[in-house]
Amino acid sequence: SGVGDGAYGALFNVVPAEKRAQVRAFDSGVPAQIGTILSGVLLILGERVLNTTQIFVMGMIVAVACGGVVWRMRRSHVAALVDALRAGRYDVFTSGEGVFSRFQGDADALRVVIAALDDPRAATQQLAAEMLARMGATTAAPYLIARLDATTPDVKAVFVRALAALGAREAAEPVAALLADPSPQVRKAALDALPRLYPSGRSHIERLVQPLLADGDAEVRTRALAALAVRAADPDALRRLARMLDQPGDARRLALSALESVFGAPPPALERDLEAAARAVSACLDDESPAIREAACNALRAAARVGSARALAARLADPTPAVRVAASQALRAIGAPASPAILAALHDAPDVDHDAALAAFSPDDPAIDEPLRQYAHAEISRLRESRAVAAALPAAGRASAFLAAEMEADAARRARRVVTVLGLLGDPDAMALVARNLENGNAESHAAALEALDMLGDRQLVKSVLPALEEAPRPPAPDAASDAQAGALRRVIAEQNGWLRALAVRAAGELELRALLPDLRRLRADADPKIRDTAHDALLQLGETMETLPTMSIMERVLLLKEVPLFKDLQPDDLGRIADIAHERWFADGDMLCREGDHGDELYILAAGRVRVTKQTEGHEKLLATRGVGEFIGEMAIIDAVPRFASVRAEGEARTLVITSSAFRAILRDRPEVALAVIHALSRRLREQV
Repeated sequence: SGVGDGAYGALFNVVPAEKRAQVRAFDSGVPAQIGTILSGVLLILGERVLNTTQIFVMGMIVAVACGGVVWRMRRSHVAALVDALRAGRYDVFTSGEGVFSRFQGDADALRVVIAALDDPRAATQQLAAEMLARMGATTAAPYLIARLDATTPDVKAVFVRALAALGAREAAEPVAALLADPSPQVRKAALDALPRLYPSGRSHIERLVQPLLADGDAEVRTRALAALAVRAADPDALRRLARMLDQPGDARRLALSALESVFGAPPPALERDLEAAARAVSACLDDESPAIREAACNALRAAARVGSARALAARLADPTPAVRVAASQALRAIGAPASPAILAALHDAPDVDHDAALAAFSPDDPAIDEPLRQYAHAEISRLRESRAVAAALPAAGRASAFLAAEMEADAARRARRVVTVLGLLGDPDAMALVARNLENGNAESHAAALEALDMLGDRQLVKSVLPALEEAPRPPAPDAASDAQAGALRRVIAEQNGWLRALAVRAAGELELRALLPDLRRLRADADPKIRDTAHDALLQLGETMETLPTMSIMERVLLLKEVPLFKDLQPDDLGRIADIAHERWFADGDMLCREGDHGDELYILAAGRVRVTKQTEGHEKLLATRGVGEFIGEMAIIDAVPRFASVRAEGEARTLVITSSAFRAILRDRPEVALAVIHALSRRLREQV
């Protein structure tokens, strides 16, 4: 029965829900009736024709044949299951060469796209050129060439890139002529296209590019040096680029970008100079600018030099996410020789980005199998601990609920890492689909992902991780809740870092866990100032006599920001950054926070009190809304300095957190994920107002 039920469930797991009744009716009809008929025939033959030995031999033959069929069905089922997981994910844009492959050879489609080159809208012309390049429509090259002189600089640059992608040698001379174009954008595109269009030797390339070494645009000059290094194998050009790395600011970034293109098509004659240039680029990984560090990682990805692996692995703990991702990609380009450096960072660096480190591994390196298995088992153990802490904490209370949610998120991150390890040990693409479906919140997709994990993953690891994913920890009994909560918070305080520790300290006061008083008193001398301040607040909540702080602590600000819809999707670290840039402002009864028509650049978050939002209508003041604690006013001011839509006046005393546009934009530039969360929140609020 157990085998039969499992097989029956497997059969219907990959069938769309709306068609399962039809499939079940067919299965219960035709196949079941055929099975009954065959059983009857076998019984008649066994009674009248065949003896016991013959029946046994026939049974063995049929069993072996069925075993082979089941084995092949299992493999097909795994493939179908992966396809089903993929079908549950809707990719709007697909990268790679196959996007427009269906139109290749379609004369009608080609005519439509070529006609779009003459559309009056520049965006349509650009899209048409890009589509022709993706379609590999080499016959369209003459149409692109004929329009190089009749377009805007933006469109002209796209046309040049399309001709380069098509490898249109007949465009070499027209594109070379664009090296003298008035637009720097066009000159840069022409420089980038030359290697694809000109098979000529060194002297010809030098003649074309040499004048651009004195170009008025710095980026054109650096790209000209890169073109000379790649196409003319000019060692002096490569050395000049390497020396530019000693210059500050934008010159260094441009040199790194140019060296990236040189490393991508390295001239064999310059091997010694390339090695020296790679060392110079590695030194830029410690630059104070995140943009420079990211550009250095990108250049080293193109270089793929083993000597850079250790320096790149150190960037897996970079404070800027984009740098960590770029370092991961660079290490992945190096391949298996980078594995020791990645493993060392994964185990020894306390702030390493584990997801970036795992993405850096090359899946075809057998030397990492055993270390990754050990790592995965440790992650499974921590996954269980995180889920146990989350189960022990009550939903009541801002800090405890926040901490419980973060511990569940921590468990989900660790589960994703284990699945990534399973992919490195087996099928990375299938495991990537499994990870996405485990996280999408759909029960059917989750079940299908677990089944795929069971069938595709490393048996030893799967045996450990499946129970952790399937079995939710039980909350403690009411009479043991306080002890369980205290134990859970002690574990977080002892084992976690940063904001999770701070949340645990705050939750101790919030839940009135007096058993943690000695721990909180000790934390008043912690090295981390936010832990000290939060322990102070928790001791006050527990009745300790202490000096009251005149302003909100950093933890109070974080908890307040978490309740604001604009910021509710942010991680604690990001909330902490915003709390740092926010400052308190008090308003007396009747004070104006902002006035209708004024240009503002501040967002107000109400920490205490109430305010009235009013607008002048036909000479009278009309009340639009009353805002209370946790609500915000002026959200558009931190995105765009537009005139205030309404006036806001304090109704009684009001206490606010104020965030200026310039400070918030600095965070958005450094943390793109914050920008995405804010855009999502603004979109949600707009939908609610429509």
